[in-house]
Amino acid sequence: MRTKNVNLKGIVLGALLFLGASSAFATGNIKINPYLDTDLSIVSIINPSESALKMKIYDREGNLYYSKKVNSATTDQKLFDFSYLEDGIYKIVLSGAEENVEKEFIIEGNKLKVTDTKEVAEKTLFRSQDNNLFVSYLSFENNTFNLSITDELGNEVFEESYTSAPTFSKKFNVTALPEGEYKVRLVSNNKEYNYAFRK
Repeated sequence: MRTKNVNLKGIVLGALLFLGASSAFATGNIKINPYLDTDLSIVSIINPSESALKMKIYDREGNLYYSKKVNSATTDQKLFDFSYLEDGIYKIVLSGAEENVEKEFIIEGNKLKVTDTKEVAEKTLFRSQDNNLFVSYLSFENNTFNLSITDELGNEVFEESYTSAPTFSKKFNVTALPEGEYKVRLVSNNKEYNYAFRK
């Protein structure tokens, strides 16, 4: 394996979303999509494990183009300028002691080739801790979405609309809510995500 001396630019979005053990993902995950109407690509990496992982980009011959540590229990997003890469097939590898996730992508005309236009890159992450509810929503289409919380009797105790651009992360203090079972519902682009928690 050789390390290629290519100026592969990674632009940090500065969005680190901290997950907990009760989050919706048990294994690492990689998403790669064009970023809005630009020639850039956005890579979203989810690492809910207790150990740090390595994110690397290789070409088909095994040459290494990029390497970065991904901290434990985080979601990281980076913008990449792939115009420095030759056309061909590449792969992003997320690896660790007990984790190995790969995602292939194609560079064509010095930019990411979209192979499945039906796939919408969305991730919703929930967790509750003490009297706080954490909600994170990753979307690359800047969708408007609706977030609501209902109690065990079906009464709506919270409802609000937001715009994701492209990362939404918010902590809700639920101290004022009575003890009981609650359901969080996030609806975006005809998709629904649910999370139940006990206070």
